[in-house]
Amino acid sequence: MSQRRSEVAAPRLARGVVAVLGSGVVSVLALDLASSVEALPELVGGLAILAAHGFLLARNVLGVARPWWPRALAVQAVLTYLPLAVWPHLDSLRALTAFLAGTCLIRLRPPHS
Repeated sequence: MSQRRSEVAAPRLARGVVAVLGSGVVSVLALDLASSVEALPELVGGLAILAAHGFLLARNVLGVARPWWPRALAVQAVLTYLPLAVWPHLDSLRALTAFLAGTCLIRLRPPHS
């Protein structure tokens, strides 16, 4: 019985950790982006990418698995690596890859996780 409880509690704990860390890191990344980007269109685009990434992170991690979750995971992967290509000088954006990995660990089942 306790093994069954840990199987249920582990995803809940992982979701909570990813949600708290995700919101904090996305906020810090937004501040870092705002202080590093010089042009307003770049700033607006970067903040839109971070907002979309945060939304997809919340939907993929906190939401119930929907039939479209593989597509949402693919979009999250694009939103993870797109800012790295656009702003390679912002090392803090590499933190987004950890949240993509967390989403993969929650959504993908063995042997894929």
